[in-house]
Amino acid sequence: MKITEPDPITVLRIRKADDPPGLARFYLCGSKLAYRLVVNAITSDDDVADLGPGALLYAQAAKPAEFHRDGHHFMVLVGVAQDSTWLLWTPPAPMEPVPGSPGAAAQAN
Repeated sequence: MKITEPDPITVLRIRKADDPPGLARFYLCGSKLAYRLVVNAITSDDDVADLGPGALLYAQAAKPAEFHRDGHHFMVLVGVAQDSTWLLWTPPAPMEPVPGSPGAAAQAN
């Protein structure tokens, strides 16, 4: 019997080349999917970064099984931010600081 570790959940930030400056989308997804998306973005003008599970407390509570079903991996939109302000926050949890913002740095201390 093969035992595999669950794919840890991470925070993925996507800034598309044609987005206004400072706009970013944040997703939760498995680290393997995040890795593939980061590698694929190298040849594009988009900025895709795996921020790790520590970027949002909400990610640390996510269950890996919720991001993999029937052999498919998927990502879930957490929110859309403009600079340090959320324009959209989707989780059924209290709003957290935008990763990379001064509020996120203060929360980490």
